[in-house]
Amino acid sequence: MMRKWMVVSVLMVLLAAVVLAILLFPDSAEQQVSRDEAKAVVTEMHGGTVSETVEKDGYFHVVFQRPDGQYRASVNKENGQVEELELLERKEPVKELTEQEAQSVAVNEVDGTVENIRYFEERNEYEVEIRREDQLTTIVLSAGTGEVKRITTNPAEAESEPEPDTVISREEAVAIARTVLAGEADSVEFQQTNDGGLYLVEIENDETDQEVLVQVHAIKGEILTVEWDS
Repeated sequence: MMRKWMVVSVLMVLLAAVVLAILLFPDSAEQQVSRDEAKAVVTEMHGGTVSETVEKDGYFHVVFQRPDGQYRASVNKENGQVEELELLERKEPVKELTEQEAQSVAVNEVDGTVENIRYFEERNEYEVEIRREDQLTTIVLSAGTGEVKRITTNPAEAESEPEPDTVISREEAVAIARTVLAGEADSVEFQQTNDGGLYLVEIENDETDQEVLVQVHAIKGEILTVEWDS
C-alpha cells in the first residue's frame, strides 16, 4: 500500500512539473515566423537576392544583395516585422549599355519611335517607351546585360494639339477702350498682325467733348497705345 502511494505521489510531482514548465516556458513556435518566411518578407519589401540567414537572439538576420550594395535586415521572429536595416557595403551599379545601345535593343523588340528613355540606378535598368500608331510600349531591360525583363503595351494617349489663341470680341475691345474714356464707340476696326491682331477703337464723349483712339491687343486684351484727339 505504501509503495502504491509513493508511485502516485511521484506521478503527481511529475505532472505538476510538466504543468509548471508549460506555464513558465510556453511553446510559441507555431506563432513565430519561419526562416523562409523571414526571407520572403525581406525580398518582398526590399528586393534583391538573399545570401545568408542567421538566427540569433529572437531575430532572423537576413543578408541580401542588391545592385546598389549588400544589406542586412533583422526580422523579429515573433511578429515578422523588419525592425532594422543595415547597409553593409555600397556598390556602384555596373552600367555597361549606353542609352543608344539600350534604344537599339528596345527597337529590335518593338517597331516604333522611341519617345522616352530613363535609367534607374537602384535597379541598374533602362526603361524605354516606344510609340507605334495608337499604342505605347514600355520595355524594361538590364543595363548590365541588355536582357529584356518586361514588356508592357497600353493604348497611347492622343497627342493634344495646342489650342488656338482666342481673339477677344469687338464688344470686349470696346469695353477695354472705355476704361480710358467713358463714351460711345464711334468705330471699331480689326487689323491682323503677326502676334494675333489688334482692335482700333475710337471713343467719343459728347459731354466732355473728348475723343480718343485706343489700340487693344486682340489676344491679350492689353491696351497698346492711346491717342487723344486734340
